[in-house]
Amino acid sequence: MIEFALIDKTVLQKFERGIVILYLGNEKIRVSEQLAKGFFIPWNRVQNGPPIRIGRRDAPDDQIPIMPEIDFYDVMPTDTQRCVSRLQAALEWLEHEPKLRTLSVKSGTWIRRSGSKKKKAIQLHEYHTLKHGDMIQLGHPKGVYVRLRIHFHGSPK
Repeated sequence: MIEFALIDKTVLQKFERGIVILYLGNEKIRVSEQLAKGFFIPWNRVQNGPPIRIGRRDAPDDQIPIMPEIDFYDVMPTDTQRCVSRLQAALEWLEHEPKLRTLSVKSGTWIRRSGSKKKKAIQLHEYHTLKHGDMIQLGHPKGVYVRLRIHFHGSPK
């Protein structure tokens, strides 16, 4: 089930309490944060709901369809869709913090802290605490990838 829709930046700015995941393009197209679209997830959904799956929907003929809550299928060019796995990662609330966990071995998940130039690979099933301003890359950092930016609106209570 696709739970979170891609929203224009002007609408995203109206939300007060939650996490915004901005889609900043891929290795060919860079979208400025001022023009970026993104996903808004209320803090209470992050804290009290099941993990929020990040990936791309797919319905192979021989398998059960996969429908992540945050779906990049519609925003990615067809030739780059394979850089994001159907179930690439999950956003979860653990130890009173939002964490990102990698679910795929086929596509990499990379994190770069705001202000840092170094990316860190998140290993399969490893948890990484998210911070305001983190950059996330799904796919290979020197190949085909999707770029995301994390913004916190308000603080969780």
